[in-house]
Amino acid sequence: MTVETEPTPRILVVDDVAANVRLLEAILAPAGFSLSSASIPGVRLLEFPHADRCCGSAGVYGLTQREMSIRSLDEKMRDIRETGAEVIATANPGCMTQLEGGLRRHRMNGRVVHIVELLDESYRRRGIRV
Repeated sequence: MTVETEPTPRILVVDDVAANVRLLEAILAPAGFSLSSASIPGVRLLEFPHADRCCGSAGVYGLTQREMSIRSLDEKMRDIRETGAEVIATANPGCMTQLEGGLRRHRMNGRVVHIVELLDESYRRRGIRV
């Protein structure tokens, strides 16, 4: 049995706008895979209310509908704050930018990463080279 001595970071996976991630899950669902059930060593995935709501990025939506975009972002950031998550992970570059702005706007500590960065960090902590 291996006991992890490092603190387990609390990770919040935000995939609410990432249609490509939902498509991947739909393809892999028959094999029993979903991001919510995936196990990433050293990572604790947290659920949060209204995770299915858009962060307000949605392509050019953040530019063409600025007020609505900010309102959506503010709601998302309030929900994320309540989780106490240290990291927000997503697979969508537009969401990454929007959520990084949300961290600054709401003066929240933490960081936004791509889900692949999360996997890379986990592997490196364990000395695994890919």
